[in-house]
Amino acid sequence: DRPGVRHLAFGHGVHYCLGSRLGQLVHDVAVTAFLERVPRPRLRDSTVERSVMPTFRGPYRLPVRFG
Repeated sequence: DRPGVRHLAFGHGVHYCLGSRLGQLVHDVAVTAFLERVPRPRLRDSTVERSVMPTFRGPYRLPVRFG
């Protein structure tokens, strides 16, 4: 929801994180394994609680139903 802002989680240029590929690989494996094991995941309702902490931007709670 912030247009025009580049993502800098792994840094940029000479300060780019050497472990970024491992982090991306772990993410890809985890999401693939989740989708293979959990049948038809859906949000339980349309309300997503967002974190209010300045150091973590994302959902605080994300209720999911499956089956």
